[in-house]
Amino acid sequence: MATKKSNGSSRKPAQVETTMRKCAVKLSEAERVNRGEEMADCEVKIEALKAERSELGRTVKNHERRRNELGHALDNGTEERELLCTWEPDYAKNVFNLRRPDTKAVIDTRPMSAVDRTADLFDDVDTKLPKPPRAPKPKNKPTSPPTLTSIPDSAA
Repeated sequence: MATKKSNGSSRKPAQVETTMRKCAVKLSEAERVNRGEEMADCEVKIEALKAERSELGRTVKNHERRRNELGHALDNGTEERELLCTWEPDYAKNVFNLRRPDTKAVIDTRPMSAVDRTADLFDDVDTKLPKPPRAPKPKNKPTSPPTLTSIPDSAA
């Protein structure tokens, strides 16, 4: 039954509206256990993804490095390769020369030692002999420090 207002209009009941809002709700013990397990699962997944990201980063860097090497090889028409080079003596200059096997070009040098220079002269002598022992140092008798015998009267 509707009630009438003094101006002659009828009164309608108020409309009920609903709205979703996040509000704090106390968790039961079972819910707390469930949330703890879910949190642990998240932690494990995070660590696995971090490890995967790290591995992917290393893979990307390796591919970038190789791409750069290939770019330099294409630009220069050369690339770095491992070659089995040989050290050859040059007695006139008293050095060893490191030579490439393909072009015979000298790519490095090092000075000869006395053993290097005489090794060919004395093949039967072992060049790896130990060094002769040093002569013992002479033992000096310790001297006693000078003593003050008397102070002159003029200094006092």
